[in-house]
Amino acid sequence: MKYGGKYWNIKKILPYQRCFNLINGERSIGKSYTVEGFFLERALKKGEEFVYLVRTQDEKKKGVFEKAFSKVVAQEFSNTSIETTTEEMVLKIEDENGDKVEEQTLGYCLALSEAVKIKKRSFPNVKWLLFDEYMLEEKQSSGYVNGWSEPDLFLSIYHTIDRERDKVICFLLGNNTSFYNPYHMHPAFNIPNVNKGEIWYSENVLFQWAVSTDEMKEDKAKCKFLKMIDKTDYGKYAKYGDYVDDNVNFIGERTSKAKHVFAIEYEGVTFGVWQDSKLGLIFIDEKYDVSCALKYALTINDHKENTMLTRNKNNNLLMWLGKNFKLGNVRFVNMRVKIKAEQAIKLIL
Repeated sequence: MKYGGKYWNIKKILPYQRCFNLINGERSIGKSYTVEGFFLERALKKGEEFVYLVRTQDEKKKGVFEKAFSKVVAQEFSNTSIETTTEEMVLKIEDENGDKVEEQTLGYCLALSEAVKIKKRSFPNVKWLLFDEYMLEEKQSSGYVNGWSEPDLFLSIYHTIDRERDKVICFLLGNNTSFYNPYHMHPAFNIPNVNKGEIWYSENVLFQWAVSTDEMKEDKAKCKFLKMIDKTDYGKYAKYGDYVDDNVNFIGERTSKAKHVFAIEYEGVTFGVWQDSKLGLIFIDEKYDVSCALKYALTINDHKENTMLTRNKNNNLLMWLGKNFKLGNVRFVNMRVKIKAEQAIKLIL
């Protein structure tokens, strides 16, 4: 299989030797095809097995494993006898008479919803893991398994497969829907903002905002469909790889005259609620007054000795916050705060 050319090149990522590689980019630049082909090549030549990760068992039952690899198998490995079920992919090894004499496991399909179930299983020969479309569009965001805690299920499955060997290398692939998603904001990954085309990496995590090669850009410039959508929001996403779901409305720096009113604990994060009475604005910030006794937990998991568990609409302060949110008087100090704090406010409304 050839790598590079006008398509996204996995060979530029592998030398960094990070176990977790999150690749975002425009549609149709070859991310999925390249990773799938690379995994199959390694499995066939070196016996390095892989895992293809999906969200639910229903997806597995619908045959997404076979569908995902059908194109690359047909175009790159047509001379091999590969069989795919809902659970695994195998190479059929036949004798000179065409009779099957042996099977070699190439890969497995696992679901995030099976994270607890598979803890007892062992995957000693797995070297690679692919999770395609790891971030969902805003209208699909309810599809995250366990909501914003989904990355914990992913990490649990990784732990089950890798067994603390630092051997398994993951590729999480996504089109640019929202940069501020559960994976990028999870403390294990903690992806910072980068510029288009750049690569960022930490000790064990790599993030790339992948872009089209010059040759690919020339092809896209000739596409009538892409010309038609050039001035649309979808065009910014499909043609230019911009994050289409990131709405920057209501982002504003907290003023120096804003006073701390109370704090909210939500999904392990504490937000300070501040008021500038002169401007009539409320600011939500990750900074808060630690001495403030008014600290509300919105879920049982967030409830601690120093919090009050409530999201009751009869709570005057929460009602006040919800009312001002509806009136457009709430500002968030940055997008990371906005994404999480808006979820908390939805529980109040």
